[in-house]
Amino acid sequence: MLHYRGVDNPVVDVAAAVFAAAAIAAAASDRIDPHRRGQDATLPASDERTLKETVAMSIDYPEIPFPGTPYPLHVDWTYRRQTDSRVMEHSVREEKSNPHVIGVQHLITDRTVYERGQTVTFIAVLGADAYSDRCDSFFVTAAALSPSHQRAYKLILRPFAAPLAQRSVATFTHGEPGHVLEQGLVRRCLDFGRQKVGDAFHARRVIDGLSYDPLGASARFVADSAGSIVLALPAGGLEISLPTPATAVTLRLELPANESVTVRALSGDAEVDRDDRPASNDGGEATQQLRGTGITRVVVDGRRGLRLVQICLERGGRGCLYRGTLNLATDEETGSWSTYLFAQTRNDVALGIDPLVAAETIGGLPVTNNFFFAGDSDNITYGHACNIDIAADGAFEVVAADPAVIG
Repeated sequence: MLHYRGVDNPVVDVAAAVFAAAAIAAAASDRIDPHRRGQDATLPASDERTLKETVAMSIDYPEIPFPGTPYPLHVDWTYRRQTDSRVMEHSVREEKSNPHVIGVQHLITDRTVYERGQTVTFIAVLGADAYSDRCDSFFVTAAALSPSHQRAYKLILRPFAAPLAQRSVATFTHGEPGHVLEQGLVRRCLDFGRQKVGDAFHARRVIDGLSYDPLGASARFVADSAGSIVLALPAGGLEISLPTPATAVTLRLELPANESVTVRALSGDAEVDRDDRPASNDGGEATQQLRGTGITRVVVDGRRGLRLVQICLERGGRGCLYRGTLNLATDEETGSWSTYLFAQTRNDVALGIDPLVAAETIGGLPVTNNFFFAGDSDNITYGHACNIDIAADGAFEVVAADPAVIG
């Protein structure tokens, strides 16, 4: 059992180091790295002897370099070779992007509710790394964080292949009919059943890994006519940011009478799809589906009385399965535990491989998208800052065991 100090989220408190290492690797690593490229471009004469080699690099990040995302990089580097008779230089200016990105990142547990002392089974599916086109060679870990942030567990997930007979939809449903996990498809439907009626938020809030932004207004959880908890949207609309890109997003909305609604899907700042729902005299529930490559945000245009019932995300592509178990303590903290998935590249190059080929594989680079921008702030000591937070991949509930019945 691991105990962490009481910071905002103790699962990861070395974000800056992770960002820096990943960004430097993204800028400098290539099929041929800057050092080797410089050597090839400044070949000395046969009678010259190299005395010294240096590489100087400048990296500009137009946006926050979140690991696991294809962030752009402006890279300038200069290789300098000093021989016993002269100095030669080779300079390059290029635009690059982080290649260590996966299309599928998903973590579930075998159930949503556990009693103290029970075993939690974690199942993860990870897509192929865009750089190596492999998903079977990651170092994968999961973490579970208690409601108070005073107790956390970390565990290693190991690759596994489910027998064909067990690769049914029911095998990986997380106990929910709308939650499907197969090796080629992830479909996850989320509602607000664990939220509290009357709870409101005015700033960006992360719920089950998705970031909901009421755009400066107020969103509130309310009960509908059937007693289900839904999210009442502000008149100015709502923006939903996804932790990893999706290929399809489906929204279930409750529309007031005589009100239309427009839902837009964006990949970055580019609109990839939209669904315009005309007004109805009676209102009622509407299902709006958006499809496109790399959907990262969904914007619901504002309408008074609009309510969000459910959001479903779909991601496709080749994936690999990983699994691990966690034994809960008999005195475990009760409540909603957040879960997190992390994966890094692994250097599994066999001995005897050509060093130039072996150098193309770098271990320890993060491929999962775990962080998001949490807004700006000003501090009297540290000045202006960009706040980074970590997004949960899911959650499960821990409850007290039922007392034994004495007859």
